[in-house]
Amino acid sequence: EKEYKYTTNAEMLGEALKENGLVEGIEGDAGLYITTVDGEKADDKNQEWWKVSQNGEMTQMGVDSTEIADGDQFELTFTTGFY
Repeated sequence: EKEYKYTTNAEMLGEALKENGLVEGIEGDAGLYITTVDGEKADDKNQEWWKVSQNGEMTQMGVDSTEIADGDQFELTFTTGFY
């Protein structure tokens, strides 16, 4: 478990994560699909993925469509098993 604090002028989470070099991923029609966080890569073949939560709730949008507001807290959780 690691905690990072960032200040950004970005309006969307994906932009803030990329500008701080915290994530890598695949750009697709729905925006960025996160494959790696802080050097730790999720492997689709093993049903591994990164869950994104905003203020304790799993986001319903991709990171490129998730708006940031002052004081928001985000979690990126390494998860195994698809729904």
